[in-house]
Amino acid sequence: MGGGKQGRGGGKSTSKAMKEDLSTSKTFTLNSVKGATIRLRAALFNEDGSDKDVTATLAPFMKFDRNGLDVELEFFAGSDLPTALSDFAIDLTRDNMEAVYDSSGYGWDDMDKMDEICEGASRFLVIRQKGGDNNLVGFVHFRFTLSGEVREEMAGEPTLLVFDIQLQPEVQRKGLGKHVMQCLELIGRGQKMTYLMAPIVNGNECALGLFNSKLKGFEADTSNDPDGEHRQVYVKCIDKQFKAKQESELKAKSDVASLAMQIAAMTAKGVISKPKAATSPKKAAKGKKTKTASPTSAADPPAAPQEAQ
Repeated sequence: MGGGKQGRGGGKSTSKAMKEDLSTSKTFTLNSVKGATIRLRAALFNEDGSDKDVTATLAPFMKFDRNGLDVELEFFAGSDLPTALSDFAIDLTRDNMEAVYDSSGYGWDDMDKMDEICEGASRFLVIRQKGGDNNLVGFVHFRFTLSGEVREEMAGEPTLLVFDIQLQPEVQRKGLGKHVMQCLELIGRGQKMTYLMAPIVNGNECALGLFNSKLKGFEADTSNDPDGEHRQVYVKCIDKQFKAKQESELKAKSDVASLAMQIAAMTAKGVISKPKAATSPKKAAKGKKTKTASPTSAADPPAAPQEAQ
């Protein structure tokens, strides 16, 4: 997949700053997103501060034995990833993605990719083929963060952000990529994330085919990514309550806009007349004089009663 921070160059990345806050102090705070930080901390750490295994309850999904494959998935926190596995991840990503990165204009850089993979806040699923000595066939690199990280802002909703799904050529196009994304969705739901997001470098036809035809519920959201000329960000809302609230708000706005258009159209056709301005009491008094009987003077004597005949 490979749509991380490759080719940005210079300075400290937002995710690296986040790693220092989360992995070192584990007491990070983000103004105005207190609820989001609570969910992120719960996804990253156990109550004793140790790294959390977010796959502990997903044993049935941590294997794939279809289409001639028999593989197992193993979870690692970034701080626990052995050097041999980080080297494997970088080498496989280079083999699969260097040409794609360069052709997209995004640019490949070994050191940038190494920094990205070795961040303590990173999380991994390492994929092994059962049997044999050299049995590593792929890996997944993801992170719990905020949706704004794709535009280098620490803002937005709690999100599981997928940086890489890299597979050896011999295990590609056999349903493993789709299975891995389904596992990530289960992880995201279990950790109460709002979104599942995946940046994809332009030209990565394998990943684009997966998201456009094999997976359900994802939408390309280039408006949320300032680097859209080099990559696309695919997004899926995995929080049912949040999605229902969003849909309700959108429907309400749509209904109001539709009603306003209907009223404007009926007014233009003369079906509805524009309301006339109300006339003030003073203007009414000037416009029409009312004739009133003159009151009886107090000096006038009362009329004598008529004598009965």
